[in-house]
Amino acid sequence: MAAITETGIADQALQEREAVAQLAWTTGIIAFFGLQAILWSVAIFLTSNDPSHAIVDDYDKKAMNWDAQREAEEASRNLGWTCEISPSIRLKNDRQRSVEICLRDRESKPIPSANVSVRAFHKARAAHPVDQQLTETGPGVYSAVLEMPKEGLWQFEVSADLGGDHYQCLQVLQVGDRRLGSSKK
Repeated sequence: MAAITETGIADQALQEREAVAQLAWTTGIIAFFGLQAILWSVAIFLTSNDPSHAIVDDYDKKAMNWDAQREAEEASRNLGWTCEISPSIRLKNDRQRSVEICLRDRESKPIPSANVSVRAFHKARAAHPVDQQLTETGPGVYSAVLEMPKEGLWQFEVSADLGGDHYQCLQVLQVGDRRLGSSKK
């Protein structure tokens, strides 16, 4: 009988070790998947609340109207107009910059009396565009004060109408003097 008892005790000890091993493995696997869920939740929270993680407004509409957009760009090129955008380096009221846009025709003559507007956004904050109508401050020179507190790369989308002509211009410019190589205007 001692042999049966010893085997019973040995079997019981083996079963207890197996139970502990099963519990340890199950707990480890559940902890691993739990950690994965927590990490994914944190990642989703961070990306959804990050202001630099954004899609440009009406991007889907622009994509759907790509052919029309290309035709408008071609019509703008055929006009022969040029656009020079000059944002100020110094801030006004800590958040604003004056922006000056010079429009010229194909003979480099100023284009006066146009209806000019601009949409600008910092490349790291595409979800926060600034739209502004510009006023003419001289022949072919249009200006406005825009809410532009950040230095860095800004995208400017200029639209100008004169008579039946429509001109659009897209430029990406370094704004501010924080980086090397930027010019002070």
